Formats: sequence, structure tokens, C-alpha cells
Amino acid sequence: MERGGEDPEAETGFSKDRTLRRVRDAALRIEALTARQREVLHLIAAGESNAQIARGLEIAQATVENHIKEVKARLREGSRPMLAVIGYLDLTEAVPGPDD
Repeated sequence: MERGGEDPEAETGFSKDRTLRRVRDAALRIEALTARQREVLHLIAAGESNAQIARGLEIAQATVENHIKEVKARLREGSRPMLAVIGYLDLTEAVPGPDD
């Protein structure tokens, strides 16, 4: 609790525990991605837009969008910001454990 007994988690709907659980669950499924899908995930983590990813990989933007759609399905994660977190943690091999 902060500021006069207010609970910031209740106010924002954000829960550190729930977020860590989502990241860990998605990280366990990362091996289900193809090499190209994982590459796209890492580029999302680097902050690149779909257009930048398409240019860098020399593929159509629609193909990038299809890769992202498939990554979201395989990781069971629909949020691009969460994909960025998952991709970053995969790159750094820093997936949080159950006690983090």
C-alpha cells in the first residue's frame, strides 16, 4: 500500500505476480517458435516497428504481421509490450524464476 493506504495494483489493474507468471508461462513455450518467429520476437524487443522489421528482414510487412500473429498464438500472449518483454528476456537469458 502507498499514499494513505491506496493500493496501486487495485487502481491500475497491474499485478507484478500476475505479470511474472505470464512472462514465465510464455517463456516455457518459446521453443515452439520457428527461428524466423523468434527473430521477429527479438526485433520487437528491440523496439522495431512492423515496417522496420519487414525492411530489415527483406520480407513483406504482411508477412511480419503473420509472424507476429503466430508468435502471439504460440506464446498465448496477445500484448505487443509483453512480447517485447518476453523477447528481451529470451535474448538476455534472464527469464524470472518462481521466486523472483
